[in-house]
Amino acid sequence: QTATGRGLTGNKQSRLERFEIVGVTERHGTFASRVATAAGWPADPVAPKNVTRDSAHVGKRLRREIAEETELDLALWEHARSLSDTA
Repeated sequence: QTATGRGLTGNKQSRLERFEIVGVTERHGTFASRVATAAGWPADPVAPKNVTRDSAHVGKRLRREIAEETELDLALWEHARSLSDTA
């Protein structure tokens, strides 16, 4: 990760911290409940839809390439996920 990349990720991470509620896809139900509660709406449960049960086989080389290409995305997602854990 380059210094520029780290700076961009840090900037985006600090922007996420400005939001009162942060959510990630795999915790959509929790996010929807928090939004509903904050807005004073009923917090009805959200059932998962179109959930992939089996994933395609991805070789080690391709996984490594994907990890390299998405390093900044992963850092931002991990930060968003940590923020989604706080209530």
